[in-house]
Amino acid sequence: MNKNIVILPNYSLCERKYLVDNLRNINLTKIASFTGLHKDRYDRHKWVDSTHCISINGQKYYDHKQNKGGGGAIDFVIDMLDLDDLDFNDAVNWLVKHFSNISNISNTKSLTNKYKSCTKYNIKKKRIFLQPVPSNTQWKKVQEYLVEKRCLPLIMIQQLYDKNRLYADKRANAVFLEPSTSAELHGTRSKKWKGMAEGSTKDKGIWINKPNNPHIHYIALCESAIEAVSYEAMNQGACAVSTTGIASTSRIESLVDWAINKKISIVCAYDNDEYGQKAANDFYQAFGIKWHKPYVGKDWNDTIRISSKLLSK
Repeated sequence: MNKNIVILPNYSLCERKYLVDNLRNINLTKIASFTGLHKDRYDRHKWVDSTHCISINGQKYYDHKQNKGGGGAIDFVIDMLDLDDLDFNDAVNWLVKHFSNISNISNTKSLTNKYKSCTKYNIKKKRIFLQPVPSNTQWKKVQEYLVEKRCLPLIMIQQLYDKNRLYADKRANAVFLEPSTSAELHGTRSKKWKGMAEGSTKDKGIWINKPNNPHIHYIALCESAIEAVSYEAMNQGACAVSTTGIASTSRIESLVDWAINKKISIVCAYDNDEYGQKAANDFYQAFGIKWHKPYVGKDWNDTIRISSKLLSK
């Protein structure tokens, strides 16, 4: 059975997906009635004829004579029409033909306008990055948190601040900035959290330092900006970038191509947990990128904090 989207002329992929979703939601009792089935006199949920005895509950169905069932109008047509070799495309075309009043897309332009903002089908409005407004009065709190609680080197924090790549917002969040594209926010109060500023894109990541320095030997992929600063502090010659969470192989593909052209190697410095290990394995399989696990703790900030405590004793 072919489960690919039916190829309908002059329809975009998004319009075909929209059509198929509408077809799946056609009332099954209407299809049953159309195909000659009739309601069982003793059970209003059953539809019968000489070869079928089908229980229908919403978009779910089960044929007690054929011992099979499923969900949605497309599967219903495939299973219930007594036709040989009926596949997904045939069922879609049959529904379009016989239920055109429900599913016909006669004006594709107006339909496209109708669901332009529907992110379910990856139709996205253009993002507008809203950079958080800096708050000088909150900077001291943020700096103390990063240096004292997270054990990040003061000199690195000050350098990022001087370059306007790190600052505090009015809620005392630490804001790591990738100019014009994104900002990664870290809470500095009692509740530990991180997030992205409105309109941020994850495509370029949050760089701690740009990889155009001749002293940089390799690039390290980290899950957050704080972990990236921690990694650079503990690994000389590294240029760390936050991928703001775990990235897919497709998201880092352009970075890998760039690094190959520049003859710069890449390591994965993701967390030492199930998700970090899986991502590291995916990167290794796709690009040969090796995993540089934290020496101790779950992530590289754990490593720098634990190391700092040991050194202070």
